[in-house]
Amino acid sequence: MTASTTKTIVVIGSGPGIGIGVASVFVRDGGFGNVALLSRNSVRLAQDVQTLNLLRVSKVCVMAFKADASDPEDLKTSLARVEAEFGAPDVVLYNASRMAKGDFEEYSEIEMVEDFKVDNIGLFTTARWALPLMISKANGLPESSIHPALFVTNGVLGKEPRPEYFSLSMSKAAQLSFTTSLAMQFEPQGVHVSAVIVGGIVSPQSEKHSPENIGREFWNLYAQERSQWTREVTI
Repeated sequence: MTASTTKTIVVIGSGPGIGIGVASVFVRDGGFGNVALLSRNSVRLAQDVQTLNLLRVSKVCVMAFKADASDPEDLKTSLARVEAEFGAPDVVLYNASRMAKGDFEEYSEIEMVEDFKVDNIGLFTTARWALPLMISKANGLPESSIHPALFVTNGVLGKEPRPEYFSLSMSKAAQLSFTTSLAMQFEPQGVHVSAVIVGGIVSPQSEKHSPENIGREFWNLYAQERSQWTREVTI
C-alpha cells in the first residue's frame, strides 16, 4: 500500500465523458493525488490515463484497473488491488451503466438482468467494499470537515421513464432508491452518499451537461459540510 496522505478518488466506469470529467476536476481543482480508474475496456482505460496525465498536475498517480462491474468476483478482485495500492478511498464514483435501447416486444430477460447487474449489483459490490473503509476514515473527523463520499451517476430515466429505454429506466429507478437507502444508513456514520441525476446528453459542447460542469457538480457535493449534505442533485 502506498504510504501517503494524498487523497484518493476511485472511478468505476471510467470513460471520456463523466468519469474523466469528474476525475479531472478532483485532480486539477481539488488537489487529489491518487486516481484509480476501473473499466472493462482496456483501450479506453489507457486513453483515460493519458488524458489525466496530460493535465500535467505534479505528484498525481493515475492507475488503471480492468474490471467488469457486472461481475461481482471480478470487481471485488480489482477493488482489492485498488486498496492495496492506495488504501482507503476518499471518494468513490460509481459511474458504470449499460446504455441499451430496446423495444418491449424484442428485449430479452437476459438483457434486463444485465441492466440490473451493472446498475445495481455492481453498486452493491462497490458499496460493500468502500463503505467500511470510509467509515474508518471518517471516525474522528469534525462536523465541519469534508468527509469521505460515495457518489453515483444516475439518470433522469429513473424518474421520467421512456418506453424505448424501459429496462434502463427500471434499473435507474432501483439504483436511485438503493442510493437513498445507503445514504440513510451511512450518513450517521460519517459517509456522504449521494446521486447526481444527469438529465441530458453529455457533450463537451453542452453548457449544462459537459463533463467539466458535471464534474464540478460532484465537487460541490463533496465540498459540502456534513450539516448541509445533499442526497441527490439534478443537472
